[in-house]
Amino acid sequence: MLTEVNRYLVTRDQATNRHSVRVFTTEQGNMVALDQTLDGVPPFFYAYHIRDGISSVVHKPIMVDGSQCWGDGLTWPQAIQKLTEALA
Repeated sequence: MLTEVNRYLVTRDQATNRHSVRVFTTEQGNMVALDQTLDGVPPFFYAYHIRDGISSVVHKPIMVDGSQCWGDGLTWPQAIQKLTEALA
């Protein structure tokens, strides 16, 4: 089970593409982020483990459906479910 602890937007002033990011803790207390690239057609997701706090740039990708970039066109609930399954 994932528990959402934060969410934020990354704008074009901060990065090449716009992103919607949600941060979760796992049952084991680890932090993971689910990042939706909003400029993609269709939008896609990227998930990663967070180390050393939410703003850390050190992260390890989580493979979902065999890929780092996945979930073209999925809704947030669908993407959260796929991430939960990948972490199980």
